[in-house]
Amino acid sequence: MTRRRLFSLGRLTVFMHPATLIFGAYMLLTGHGAMMLTGMGSILLHEAAHALAAIALGGGPQEMELTPLGMLLRLEDDERLPPLRRFAVLLAGPAMTLLLCVASVLLTGWG
Repeated sequence: MTRRRLFSLGRLTVFMHPATLIFGAYMLLTGHGAMMLTGMGSILLHEAAHALAAIALGGGPQEMELTPLGMLLRLEDDERLPPLRRFAVLLAGPAMTLLLCVASVLLTGWG
């Protein structure tokens, strides 16, 4: 199966793996659509944090691919970033995930 190009936004091209549609249909048919949307939304924010950090630090996203397990973000020439900036780009995604976890605990009253 080959991935399909969905659209381009500036230099960023977004692709989708065909199995993503099968997985999405399965989740909707089994009544787990809300869980799928929540998961995909948190993964999108995680990857967006990587992308925004890369843009701010002199790199930029080249392509994004939607897969059944989430999303993959590929940066253009991330090897040319200095090690400290590259590390900051790498940490941006987990930092966003941690913020989402803290927000969910505070908003649901689990604390």
